Amino acid sequence: MSMTEKLFTERTPKSKMLYEQAKTLFPSGVCHGVRLYPPYPLYANKAKGSKVWDVDGNEYIDYWMGHLSLILGHSPAPVIEALQKQIRIGTHWGMVNEPQIELAELVHKMVPCAEKIRFCNTGTEATMYAIRLARAYTGKNVMLKAKGGWHGYNTELLWGTSTTGDYNIPDSAGMPPTINHYVKFFDFNDIDGTLRKIRKEPDLAGLIVEPVMGSAGIIPAQKEFLKVLKEEAESKNFVLIFDEIITGFRLGPSGGQGYYGITPHLATMGKVMGGGLSIGAVVGQDEIMRFTDQNRIPNKSQKVAIGGGTFSCNPMSMVAGIATLKVLNQDAGIYERIRNLSAKLRSGIEKAFTEQDIPVQFTGLESLFQVNFLKTKDAFIKSASDSANSDLKSKNLFNLKLLTRGVYTLHAHGAVSSAHSEADISESIQVTREIAKEMREGRR
Repeated sequence: MSMTEKLFTERTPKSKMLYEQAKTLFPSGVCHGVRLYPPYPLYANKAKGSKVWDVDGNEYIDYWMGHLSLILGHSPAPVIEALQKQIRIGTHWGMVNEPQIELAELVHKMVPCAEKIRFCNTGTEATMYAIRLARAYTGKNVMLKAKGGWHGYNTELLWGTSTTGDYNIPDSAGMPPTINHYVKFFDFNDIDGTLRKIRKEPDLAGLIVEPVMGSAGIIPAQKEFLKVLKEEAESKNFVLIFDEIITGFRLGPSGGQGYYGITPHLATMGKVMGGGLSIGAVVGQDEIMRFTDQNRIPNKSQKVAIGGGTFSCNPMSMVAGIATLKVLNQDAGIYERIRNLSAKLRSGIEKAFTEQDIPVQFTGLESLFQVNFLKTKDAFIKSASDSANSDLKSKNLFNLKLLTRGVYTLHAHGAVSSAHSEADISESIQVTREIAKEMREGRR
């Protein structure tokens, strides 16, 4: 056991005990794979603002922020007030309700492509429905996605998510062996290569892309790349889908499409939109979304089935989303404040490692970030393939060292929220200076 692991286990005995218990109940001891990290995951107890506390009472500055969903921080007052009011009159009616209309009106107002909206429960559902719509609309079958692009656990898109492996094999057992005939890959930010893929595919229904790649390393798209994709979609008559589960309402009030000034045909939404509760949505052009309209298309074989799920449009998620989007839509300075804090954090951490002659590159955009440790000083990360060449051992060591000093990230990536303070940023930079020095000296 390394010195850092020893310190971690000494600080977190209750988390270790709970993890041992959890392994008797859950495969791997967790119910979401990303939350598993060595030597064992921390167990949360409470959270408020920019802070989270574990079951041992340790306090952390939190940059993971509920899988990047909590742009206002933990338990913001407007969301808590809305939930307290709603819980007294019903947590789940299983009926259409007024809050779903109010939230949809906000999404329609804020998101450029959102002529029509269909809520569901998760991002995984949303991306599944989006590609189904693309195929119904075009009458074609093949979907293109970026190598390393993560679009949830739906079967059809669970290919090519690895940043280190073979993109032509599934990323899970239990997958139909022929399904990859209809999902093909391109290199993110590679205009020429992606154009070749598009132009040689006669059965192309759609292309799905994240404006900022999430699990591949928080890698921003180049504007020209997205612009070319939109132009090709228009000229070749396939559906351009922006997966905005992460970037929606995160890069600005109109998400990635507003930030880049490029409007896709469809977009998938989640995370920030739910205000801390489970939510998902497919939004897009009426011409495409009409394929879900059972009044206009009663024939089941022609209509796209979007069930939404038992808890779709549950009033708790709706009112939490309303409260969050109202703040984001009305507070003109909120994104600038978050952007400035994030820029200070990125600059401070990069400087801390540069001073110790440890090559790192911050990837990210606006409030989103990831610290990448480079194998060589001249390396540069702009796609998932580049991320595969980063120094994962150093990244994991850095992440664990942060946890022992009261800074919580997951896999060295996260996001800044409006709840973070200048003091949080300064403390995180100081902690990083100490860690960088230890890593330079080879102390593990």
